[in-house]
Amino acid sequence: DVQTEDKRYKNTIPNLLNNIMAVIPKNVQLVSISNTSETHVVIVAKTKRQEQIAFFKTKLKTDGILENVISDTGTTSGEELSVTIEGELP
Repeated sequence: DVQTEDKRYKNTIPNLLNNIMAVIPKNVQLVSISNTSETHVVIVAKTKRQEQIAFFKTKLKTDGILENVISDTGTTSGEELSVTIEGELP
């Protein structure tokens, strides 16, 4: 039923953003968040402290904010590391 699906996803993005705000380390900056399909989310984040990205990615997984979380190894520009993290909305 389309209406049921619409209701299910209505608060998904606001909830996602609230959950991200609750777990993102202060040294990690969000570059972008894209909802590339109904449930697929791509986050680009950058930091000067690589361990902070690892912590953030782990929190996304363990707190159930995203499922099937994967990331690339990132690219470095000067002192900053930029990483793409992908996952599915629960």
